[in-house]
Amino acid sequence: MEGTPAAEWCAHHQFPIPDKQISAAFVWKGAHHAGDSGRICFVLPHGILFNHSRTALTFQKTLFNHHTVDFVLNLTDYQFFLFEEARHPAIVVAYRKGAPEHRRQTIEYWTPKTDWLVTRAEVISVTPEDRCTITVGEVLDDLEGNDAPQIWKQRYWATARDRRLIDRLSLYPRLRDHIRQTRETTTNKRWLIGMGFQPVGKGDDPQKAIVIRLPSRLFIEATSPSLDLFLLPRDCMKLPAAAMTVRSKLNKGIEVFRAPHVLVAQEFTSIGFADFDVSFQHAPRGITGPKEDRDLLIFLATYFRSPLARYFLFQTSSNWGVSRQKIHVEELLRLPLPLPETLPDPQRAWEIVKEVGRIMTSTAEEATGEFANRKALVQTASDSIEILIKEYFDILSIEKILIDDTHAQTYYILIFAN
Repeated sequence: MEGTPAAEWCAHHQFPIPDKQISAAFVWKGAHHAGDSGRICFVLPHGILFNHSRTALTFQKTLFNHHTVDFVLNLTDYQFFLFEEARHPAIVVAYRKGAPEHRRQTIEYWTPKTDWLVTRAEVISVTPEDRCTITVGEVLDDLEGNDAPQIWKQRYWATARDRRLIDRLSLYPRLRDHIRQTRETTTNKRWLIGMGFQPVGKGDDPQKAIVIRLPSRLFIEATSPSLDLFLLPRDCMKLPAAAMTVRSKLNKGIEVFRAPHVLVAQEFTSIGFADFDVSFQHAPRGITGPKEDRDLLIFLATYFRSPLARYFLFQTSSNWGVSRQKIHVEELLRLPLPLPETLPDPQRAWEIVKEVGRIMTSTAEEATGEFANRKALVQTASDSIEILIKEYFDILSIEKILIDDTHAQTYYILIFAN
């Protein structure tokens, strides 16, 4: 929306517009025309409160500091019933022009879920469990956190018990403490995360393209069904040459193609460990580290596939369970991951990591057999590894119930969405 009258008006009044979202301009303009006691109510894209970019957080802080938000109705679960043509799920925000009187000012937050009555009678039912009250102070404190914003998502699906578990897990070191992104140049983090290459497209200037040298000719497609727990060389196709012409403005590093490395699809549906050099296009993310960290990276790949990791991401990410199942890099790096030496029993933690490595290695070797049932082997290995991961994170029985319930719920949400 750059260069539009709305953008120019907001720039003149120094109102932030997050992620080029024109609806934000209406939020500011509505309050501008309201009287001192005026009330405004808009149907808005859910990202207005759920997105986590720098401009999105600036917008949210400005909104809750300068205007009094009284009510938020989360209609994201009704996207396919109320707004079939809409690109984004919707929320309803009702607010007043003036600033809140104090941090204890309350906001009613309703999060109705679809059910049989909705599909048959077209009635929105808001149960007591889907209503809560939040203070302005809680919202502003949440926006100052390293994982902001969290409050709208966690009050959407999570129960009080879920929030206690999320808080406990959040005390652990995070992936971002161990993994550097390609833009981080001065850091001693041991692992690197990065995108795959992006070939030159029809609209690109071929004069600006560059050629990168890949570490091998092996290539795996993001949609490959073989990207499941582990990857074998025979699962990959061979490129004509170990070189690729790519767009000049994107990441041109090849480190993430080197073994040992973990490949993660953006939708968090395909995850696997590769013990050999293999390249991929930009849709998946690759995480690589030194060869001495092989067992730790295997553990990381299995952890990504576990109900525990899916539970945490479902409860904390901005899109999963709200719109499409998409995990941003910053959200992935929020995952708790204490290294063995930081846990109360480092010796047992290392034993778990090495046992997971042995299970993965032996399963991958067995899968190379001519008549091997790979799907069954992956399932058996995953079941054994899941027990070890829950021990590693000291998951209690009551917490296991919460995790398993949410894991089943995410499965049905994915099936319904498709």
